Amino acid sequence: MQPLVIKIALLTLESNWTEIFTTESVTLRCGLQGDSAEWEYKWYRDQKEIQRYETGHKYRILSVTRSDTGQYTCRGQYRRRRVLSEMSNDISITVSGRMFYESLQVCGLQGDSAQWEYKWYRDGQEIPPYGPGDKYTITKATLSDSGGYTCRGQYRGRRRVLCEMSNDLPIKISGRKVLCTSTWHNQQEIPKYEAGDKYRILSVTRSDTGQYTCRGQHRNRTVFSEMSDDISITVSALPKAVLTLESGWTEIFITENVTLRCDLQVGSAEWEYKWYKNNQEILKSGAGHQHTILSANPSDTGGYACRGQYRRRTHVSSEMSSTLQINIAGRFFS
Repeated sequence: MQPLVIKIALLTLESNWTEIFTTESVTLRCGLQGDSAEWEYKWYRDQKEIQRYETGHKYRILSVTRSDTGQYTCRGQYRRRRVLSEMSNDISITVSGRMFYESLQVCGLQGDSAQWEYKWYRDGQEIPPYGPGDKYTITKATLSDSGGYTCRGQYRGRRRVLCEMSNDLPIKISGRKVLCTSTWHNQQEIPKYEAGDKYRILSVTRSDTGQYTCRGQHRNRTVFSEMSDDISITVSALPKAVLTLESGWTEIFITENVTLRCDLQVGSAEWEYKWYKNNQEILKSGAGHQHTILSANPSDTGGYACRGQYRRRTHVSSEMSSTLQINIAGRFFS
């Protein structure tokens, strides 16, 4: 005996779209006109019955795969009698899988990607993007940007839809700390005829005072290193030596002692002194700031001068003092 066919089944999809992505959940609902408490349900994909343990009016696929693609229908069966409803309308469901393809600069999706936004990861940790779109740009790379980069798409209208993770692209940022050898002065680039790692000022002047920095530039690309730490250089004027005679007179008699004193207009602890008579350096055992003639004689007559010399940088000398004329006179007896 053929079962009596009554009622019309209505199949609906509870989501608003029929293109489903892998790992999404899908719920189909089979409704019957009138009282449906005494009815159970049969489900079909591509006209083949789907074997399932429950017979409720909803059919849910918790995590869809591509094999779930097909045309779905349903119908009701009366619980106590072999009475079947008419077959429902069909709903076509397409399950799409989204795969990334390898790209150095673009995190791209195969197929239409207009409805997708992107998530970016370094060493498995999500990193904030600097802007929308399928490109992630590091504008000024540092050593901390090294790591394994991956990306994946997220559907704009369905936050739970994520495509598979892309391939891993390792990026290594190399560099070394730049020693300051000065290519910038007070934030103004210094024009140089050579591009070596040393910058030399052969004879400094006070205008060379300032903060110096430098950075490297790749020879074949417009790639710059980070700016170095700054070094502050202060160029001071050379101190002037002041020569004085400790006695109150410049005419000295033979056998008298004479003491000359050389002073600098700076702290003198780091300075030693050179002495001159008639523009010729006087060789003496000490380099103190006093020069003593213990028992003067006429040969000591002449123009005396002095200057300071920096102990740790022997090429740095003060300005020469003014010349002090000393005359050694013979004694006269009455």
